[in-house]
Amino acid sequence: MRFFKSTGDVGQDAQWDHTEKRLARLEALQGHATSNPAPTQRVVVSGQSGLTVQQSDGTNSVIACGVLQADLAAGFAVVSATPYATISRTANVIVPLANSGTGAAGTSIISANQDHVHPQTGSRLLYSNITVPGGNTITNTLAATAFTSTFTLAANSLVAGQQIRLRLFGLYGTSIVAPNVTLAVKLGATVVATTGAITTIASVTAAGWKAEVDLTVDTIGAGGTIEAQGYAEFATAATTALSVNMTNAAPISIDTTSAQIVTVVVTWSLAAAADTITLRMLSACSDVP
Repeated sequence: MRFFKSTGDVGQDAQWDHTEKRLARLEALQGHATSNPAPTQRVVVSGQSGLTVQQSDGTNSVIACGVLQADLAAGFAVVSATPYATISRTANVIVPLANSGTGAAGTSIISANQDHVHPQTGSRLLYSNITVPGGNTITNTLAATAFTSTFTLAANSLVAGQQIRLRLFGLYGTSIVAPNVTLAVKLGATVVATTGAITTIASVTAAGWKAEVDLTVDTIGAGGTIEAQGYAEFATAATTALSVNMTNAAPISIDTTSAQIVTVVVTWSLAAAADTITLRMLSACSDVP
């Protein structure tokens, strides 16, 4: 505590008193800031043989291989002699991308803007196409063809109870002879949700279509399983549409220890120039327990 000598001037004494109180508050704040520990950051690491990290207090910690959660002080750096892997969070696991040398003290191994988590819901964006490439239009072919817009679920990135939501929007058209169209979502080579053959109507031009598919991870591992259910809709006029459920009566086997490319595949029953479908928007969000 500080003391000041009265000057006999009430106004000046009040000003000194106000200044002393401000100084006291600043000292209290500084003391609070220095006495509290540095903020922590939760890290989930998978597929590493082990990372030695240096925390802000100078102590070292080792993140072992496998799925491990560790609370590390903000601003930690890799201090092991061997090259480390740049880390990017996928699903609920941070996975290695590529070796990028030895980290210097104070250099974070977490890249900025890699992990986008909604502050209220916890939902995280896995993928969203920001362009509509030419390969997102499939026309005049009988062959099952995948849209160009795809994304990958990294090996060992899924956890039991995790839910992934896919949303698709686009346009389609048909010729004067109504074709059938089949829409399917695949993880790797495995079809996890399909409309089956939908009988369209003839002479549709630039009508809208959409599909939503929910995936729930039941179990993980080489013999992992997921539940997959969905819904698709193809507009036929301003206020009418063809709709179909994309259902499964049992869980689907998926090897979660391997990377799985998520693709959307379309098959037309007729090959005509007017039989065309375009995927304009594809997004995927993830929720973890």
